[in-house]
Amino acid sequence: MGSVGRHDTVPSSVSGKFSEGTSWLGLTTSSYKYSLQDNYDVLGLTGQGGFGNVFLAQHRGTCMPVAMKELMKTEEQVACIMTEVAILKDVRHSKITQLLEVIQTKDKVHLVLEYVMGLNLGQEIFQTERQRLQEKDVQRIFRDILGAVHYRHQQCIVHGDLKPENVLIDTQGRAKVCDFGFGFWFLPGQKVTAPGGTPGYFASERILYEMYEGPPLDIWALGVILHEMINRTRLFCGEPSKVTENIIYEMVSYPDFFSMDTKNFIGNLRNRDPSMRPTAQKVLEHQWLQGVRPPSPPEPLPVPTKRAILSIWLGWISTH
Repeated sequence: MGSVGRHDTVPSSVSGKFSEGTSWLGLTTSSYKYSLQDNYDVLGLTGQGGFGNVFLAQHRGTCMPVAMKELMKTEEQVACIMTEVAILKDVRHSKITQLLEVIQTKDKVHLVLEYVMGLNLGQEIFQTERQRLQEKDVQRIFRDILGAVHYRHQQCIVHGDLKPENVLIDTQGRAKVCDFGFGFWFLPGQKVTAPGGTPGYFASERILYEMYEGPPLDIWALGVILHEMINRTRLFCGEPSKVTENIIYEMVSYPDFFSMDTKNFIGNLRNRDPSMRPTAQKVLEHQWLQGVRPPSPPEPLPVPTKRAILSIWLGWISTH
């Protein structure tokens, strides 16, 4: 099969520069005369990352809270921005944060996203003073994440940067996967070169080889996340060289409270042979997850963007 590189991850239909006042990726983007202040009140900064900032904002017409992801229009970021929008523009899945609108100015692109009130999974695991997550909570959150991954794999899309910080946990304990900036499309059996991600969640083949299949990368990352959820510590952390060494040589220890079934389950997800890792569908069928409520089914595709905020608000207001 052919290979996929960084800039091949964006379909040809969405390649190119941002332009003023055009319909971009099926979503109506603003002209420079249309500002955030026309429709949104920005309430405060909620997160900072390597690519931009995330703000809490409120839609003026509906008073619905939204997450506002601010990204600079740079040559380095254009592929990631266009990829994320292309991946999210038609998604309405209960376990994936929804893109509501795209607003661009001369220098920036703002992604208006569904707001999830709560913590990210990294905060839930590492920054709270609570005891380890209960097994039933781990299973429920893991199945939510897995439901999103399975849905995307069915659509031939790899997330590419699964980690606790890219999983949002709402106040009801439900998980939603976010941040598809390093996502990419694949064909079954196709060898790829992944565009980016977080080294502590890299699969071993990504370090050892130039090309590999895409979906097993997400499965490996799921295994690392599950280990961290149960153990409440980072699995691969420290200096980059140490992280790489531990991944390559499988330098992992399990606490005594890990059952043999759990060890085997995580070990299968992080099998050094990617062809031996289960698919997301197979993981969903594993006995360790039986008895856990399944993820909600995908919702219908969204209405046109100019009505998207209103449509989402109607659903949001009915539950608040």
